[in-house]
Amino acid sequence: MLTAVAFLTLTTAIEEEGALGLRLDLSFTMLLATVALQVVLAHAVPKAKVFTTIDRIALVSVVFVCAIAVFSMVVQQMHDLHDYEWRDLHRVNVSGAIVMLVVYTGICVGVVRAATGYQSTFMSDLIKEEEEEEAYRDGIGWKTARPDLNMQGSDASAPTAADRISRRVAPTVAD
Repeated sequence: MLTAVAFLTLTTAIEEEGALGLRLDLSFTMLLATVALQVVLAHAVPKAKVFTTIDRIALVSVVFVCAIAVFSMVVQQMHDLHDYEWRDLHRVNVSGAIVMLVVYTGICVGVVRAATGYQSTFMSDLIKEEEEEEAYRDGIGWKTARPDLNMQGSDASAPTAADRISRRVAPTVAD
């Protein structure tokens, strides 16, 4: 959301005196807000040793907020150094803003879809293994059909599919 607001800095006037300073002020304010949000999320979300979806989107957001600031400087330099007309700079400004917004949105959608795909695969594996366990326990007996599940004691001591998947995804010291 903060990055979407940062894209609005590109709608500020570019032909006025001090417009670059205003745009950079807005861009860096959004950068500070994005970093502050990351700090809050870091304390609120449980620690993980992997690069999570939230981490990826936060990184992309910081990169794009910085890109907006750089783009603002480039547009101003095009006028100052190369004497482009303001009308042409407005086209460059709008085109650049649209391209950056589309690329940002595409990257975020790709990150979320990849995470969703992994999650649905994980859940379907979990459901499949639980159904197999139930079939073995109800059918021919799981101790003889699945020696990898064979443990000392009763059926209640058998590891569940969730136990095996959690060990596969996040191994413990004992594993």
